[in-house]
Amino acid sequence: MSCIKKGLRRDFLKKPGFLILFLLMVPFAGWFSLVSAQERYVNPFRGKGIVVVTDGSPASLAGLSVLMGVQEFSLRGIVVTRPAAGKSTEAFLKKVPKVVRIPSILTEEKSIPCGDSIILTCLAPLNSIPVRLLAEKFWYRILVFDKADEEFQRPGKGGTASAVDVILPAGNLSLPPDGFLPADYRKNGIAGLWHRYAYKETNPAIQYELLAAYLLFPEVFDMKPSVSDPTLAKTVDYDTAMLRSMVAEILTGQYRPGEGVALAGFPTDPSLYKYDVRAMMDETIRKFGLDEWKACVLTDEIHGHLGIYSIVGAKMGIRARDYFHAGTDKLRVVTYGGSKPPKSCLNDGLQASTGATIGQGLITVASVEEALPQADFSYEGKTIRIRLKEEYKRQIENDISRGIVKYGLLNAGYWKMVRSQALDYWKNWDRNLIFEIIELPTQ
Repeated sequence: MSCIKKGLRRDFLKKPGFLILFLLMVPFAGWFSLVSAQERYVNPFRGKGIVVVTDGSPASLAGLSVLMGVQEFSLRGIVVTRPAAGKSTEAFLKKVPKVVRIPSILTEEKSIPCGDSIILTCLAPLNSIPVRLLAEKFWYRILVFDKADEEFQRPGKGGTASAVDVILPAGNLSLPPDGFLPADYRKNGIAGLWHRYAYKETNPAIQYELLAAYLLFPEVFDMKPSVSDPTLAKTVDYDTAMLRSMVAEILTGQYRPGEGVALAGFPTDPSLYKYDVRAMMDETIRKFGLDEWKACVLTDEIHGHLGIYSIVGAKMGIRARDYFHAGTDKLRVVTYGGSKPPKSCLNDGLQASTGATIGQGLITVASVEEALPQADFSYEGKTIRIRLKEEYKRQIENDISRGIVKYGLLNAGYWKMVRSQALDYWKNWDRNLIFEIIELPTQ
């Protein structure tokens, strides 16, 4: 606001009309800064660990079975509310298929992990949960399924309260009566296999299973903070039909909780890919990970063909994100790929892999006399330069030269050669080996 004041004369500031307009603008200034800072929704629970509290009841263990079938969160241990709960929980865990990682029952106080990276997930009534967990430990979040009101005992230590999210039951949330567990899923044995619904319980109501759905898809739940306690929030409403389907998908392993914008998960069905891409798909994902695979696939689609420098750009962008431990849309990029193919194709790979797009205003094409397969990446005050090592540059140049001699330039044979070479680099070039990284001085 200081820049606005400097550009205005004092007599104008004294006018009543301006003062009214200025006061109306103040809240919107904060709103605009919020919009620019919050570029897109991010699940706040992603990457956190979970400690589960159970009372050993069938409903509680049903919720636990779903959490154990969810692969996106690390289940750090189980706390039982009483000795009898420990016996029923141990009996339940003995039924768990070997393919599922079984968490430990934490009996010693010092063995219970807590802190701002752990979520306490309560699969038991609040009045049965040990007070020490709520009042003496700090958690990133406490999740409860209950009809708790403002009299809920505030957790926290040293005056710092853990945030609490209360998920309330709403509407008819029973699972379908006719069953949905496919035969092949019964053989695989993840959450649904030992969930109570697998044992033909008639119309079991969804209860603690909602907490798993909330961890995976918090955006589906309409939460309202308490007026007297802003760190305590309750569900106001949610789509019961959507939640019913969601829990059923979690039980059958069909859910796709990916971090996409329009896609809930990235296509990994080999039948969706061209045959030459399909042939290398499994091995390439195994060696270099799904993030790089997604970046290369998206690059190919927006670039219009499978190109050599565009694949190099995709691998380079993922390497930069690895270096900074940064997500998409977080890096600023200056590319030296120029504006003429083939080296400018690098720029499409950089945009697809980092999210630093022209539309976001996060990428700049440097004005250079000679285009180079290199780029500068900035994040939180640090800048690095990543460039393709000389031996790999020479390999590309030699491969392209041989292709031109053999097929000519920009004809069907040439583009077939380019696709073949790009696939080879995609499959075999390790982003941790092909680039040189230089730390640039802070400006």
